[in-house]
Amino acid sequence: MRTFGELVRETPDEVRAGFRVHEETGASATCGYYGDPAAAAAYLAKWKTAFRPVDPRMASSTPNPEGEVWTTTSLAVDGAFLEGMTDGVVDVLARAAVAGRGVGAMLMGLSNGVASRVAMTDTAYPLRGTGLSSLLSAEWKRPADRKRAERWVAEHGAALRPWARRAYVNYLAPSTAERIRDVYGVNYPRLARVKGTYDPTNLFRSNQNILPAARS
Repeated sequence: MRTFGELVRETPDEVRAGFRVHEETGASATCGYYGDPAAAAAYLAKWKTAFRPVDPRMASSTPNPEGEVWTTTSLAVDGAFLEGMTDGVVDVLARAAVAGRGVGAMLMGLSNGVASRVAMTDTAYPLRGTGLSSLLSAEWKRPADRKRAERWVAEHGAALRPWARRAYVNYLAPSTAERIRDVYGVNYPRLARVKGTYDPTNLFRSNQNILPAARS
């Protein structure tokens, strides 16, 4: 994880990268360079030195005529937008990886490029600046496994927050009003006014809900 953090500390706009820890398959890093092939080869050389390359493979299967069937009964999630892989972040994620064996998975994606240079108040989306958008997720198929999954997500999600600049809202389960307000930051009052204009009764509320502001 530290190596991944060092590699993404300064990246050109052409780079997309991620890091994943899965409960069954272990840890893996991905990196793509979307630009000049010669520049891509030079940039990716250090990734190939740092990590053991795995040949990309594509699997195919015959579609189920009855459609896809999800066997998971439920899912616990939490997210954090991290400025970097500091020692504190690595410590939390390492402990989460050990405790999450057989329970959950972690995913981090690099947020960079042109989108990171848009001012925070220019759009509703508040996560500007270069960072790592992280997701903790744990699913359960048996009711008996629910508490363990929820506890793993809650404990390690809370442990990451001291290093987090809010979170990607789609990485949050339906949350408290205070958490959603914190995620949107200075954009929240403006969004609440929009909600108050077009949905004053909060009809659309089955989500990470923004409460409508009272209309004067």
